[in-house]
Amino acid sequence: MFRFRLAPTGTQYRPSGSSNAAAKWMGVLAVALLGVGVMAGWLLGRHQDKTGDNVRDTGTIILQMQKLGQLHTASFQESDVLTQESQAEPGSWVKVIPGADRVVGWATHNQALVTAKGSVEAGVDLTLINDKSIEQVKQPDGTTHLRVHLPPVTIYPPNVTVHVEHSQSGMFWHDENIIPKAQESAARLFQEAAEKADIRGKARSNALETLRKTFKTLGVKDVEFMF
Repeated sequence: MFRFRLAPTGTQYRPSGSSNAAAKWMGVLAVALLGVGVMAGWLLGRHQDKTGDNVRDTGTIILQMQKLGQLHTASFQESDVLTQESQAEPGSWVKVIPGADRVVGWATHNQALVTAKGSVEAGVDLTLINDKSIEQVKQPDGTTHLRVHLPPVTIYPPNVTVHVEHSQSGMFWHDENIIPKAQESAARLFQEAAEKADIRGKARSNALETLRKTFKTLGVKDVEFMF
């Protein structure tokens, strides 16, 4: 009587006891990993329970403030009548001739009479707000209060226009930049006047009031702003 082996050639035969042992060890390993996962989750949750009530997410506040960008909160208006003068610098040879410097000055003297009008604005650059700008202050009742430290006030370049009332050029030299020079002089004078009028102080107080109202409208509570 012939017997045929149906298993493919080369296939190894393993006793059933070996398979049961492997399955048992796999089960033990799975239980161990599950235990480690549960313990890690419990520790993480416990850590969040301890810190979650005392730490607030500041990302939304930072993003909302950065979106406001350059916040202009004070403006100073000014107008004035200015006289701008210029003359060519005499060469070294002029010094050896008595009175020659006065002649050169007269021959190259330029003058312009202008009416200048413009404004100087001040505000706060809120794009500079970051994590370091916000302080979290714990209150007696256990809640957390946010204190936002704002950047220093910025004085923006004056916006000045000039109208030429009268101009006169020298006999031997015409200063083509005399009007831009007059505009620069007016801008400098206007900024000095704005500083004397305490434009920085007005910009600070207006910025604080604007931010309080804005975040109150957004429903954000327990936030204060300061410089």
